[in-house]
Amino acid sequence: MNATDRLGDLLWSRGYTDPAWIRRFTSAGRELSPSRRVWRGPAPARALPDRPADLDALDIALGGTTFKLEDLFTTAQTDAFLVMHRGAVVYETYRHGT
Repeated sequence: MNATDRLGDLLWSRGYTDPAWIRRFTSAGRELSPSRRVWRGPAPARALPDRPADLDALDIALGGTTFKLEDLFTTAQTDAFLVMHRGAVVYETYRHGT
């Protein structure tokens, strides 16, 4: 492996880096490996407070290219993204059925 090899081009990584495979594996964990429920305690779940911020207009410089956040999510094939600040949800987006 050298600096110019893309991870998806390496024979040993095929399948493991495919976004569809990763999406399936991470969304079906209870079907694919042993797991158990963990008791959260007697109190009801609390909703997280919201302090929404408009991050869609945010410019992100990455590798000499500037992206809008939405473009970065598309390029990176992002399924879900959550930003929390001081215990409050600032920004969240879910894609591809998550």
